[in-house]
Amino acid sequence: MIAEASKWFNHPTLRSRTFTETHARDSFENVLFSLCRYKEIQGYYPERITIIGFTFKQSRFLNLHCPALGYVGGRCVYHGVDPESYTREDRERVKHLEYENAYHLFEVRHTYTHNTCIL
Repeated sequence: MIAEASKWFNHPTLRSRTFTETHARDSFENVLFSLCRYKEIQGYYPERITIIGFTFKQSRFLNLHCPALGYVGGRCVYHGVDPESYTREDRERVKHLEYENAYHLFEVRHTYTHNTCIL
């Protein structure tokens, strides 16, 4: 775990409040199962969620996954990060690949959730 290898970013008390979800097969299940794991531990769903991931995935999470789970508006925040070595061309290339190989597929998958919250 990155946090453990980083010595909990100088906040060792985080260890006792950190839990993992290990069954997700894709990005949507990452969010869905993490919310379910949170509810399992806390007894309720979180009011807001923060997701940290590659910038090129931001649209997928904010436009598809989070709305399908009822996390819209300020209830879902996404912080995008990219490798320092990324060039503008790299960003454009992965953005195009993201749409073809992920966003579009989830867009079709989430069609049934339009105006319906899964949770």
